[in-house]
Amino acid sequence: ETDTPPVLDGSLSDDVWKKSEVVRITRTLDGSGAASQPTEVRLLRDGTNLYLGFRIIEPFIQKMKAACKGHDEGLWADDSVEIFIGAVNEWCYQFIVNSNGATFDASGGNKKWESGLKAAAKTGKGEWIAELSIPLKSILPPKGVDKSLPGADGTIPVHWIANFNRNRYTRGKW
Repeated sequence: ETDTPPVLDGSLSDDVWKKSEVVRITRTLDGSGAASQPTEVRLLRDGTNLYLGFRIIEPFIQKMKAACKGHDEGLWADDSVEIFIGAVNEWCYQFIVNSNGATFDASGGNKKWESGLKAAAKTGKGEWIAELSIPLKSILPPKGVDKSLPGADGTIPVHWIANFNRNRYTRGKW
C-alpha cells in the first residue's frame, strides 16, 4: 500500500515503485514452456486505485506489433500485456495495454463497460514499460451477485485473484 501514487509516464523510476511487490511472468500463455523473454509486474494500491507497472524485455523492439491506437480495440492481437482480475472466481475484469499506451477494458467480455483505466507506455532500448491505474471501485463485483462474496457490499476486498499475461508477436506468434 502507498500514500503516494506513481506518475503514469511509462517509466518505473518513481521511488514508490521500489516499495512494490514484483511478480514475474515465467511461463508461456499455454503453459507449455518457459517464457522466452522476462516480464515483471509491479503492484501497488492506495485507497482508491490499483497501480500496475510492467517491465517487458524485448530484444526485437523494431518488430513489435502495435497496430491499435485507440480504446477498446483488439489489443490482444498486438504485443501487449493483459490483466484479468476479480475478488473471487465468479466474475472478472479484463485490462490490456500495448506499447503505444492504447487501452482495453471489459467486464465479463462486455467492452462497452468503462472502468476509468488510465495507462502510459514507453519503448526503450531492449524493453518497454507500461503503467496502469485502475479505480478499485470499478472492479467490485457487479450488482446482483451473492452478497456474501468479497466486495459485494461495496467494500474493497483485501484479497484478489489475478492473471497476468504477455502477448508477444515479434517472433511471428505469441
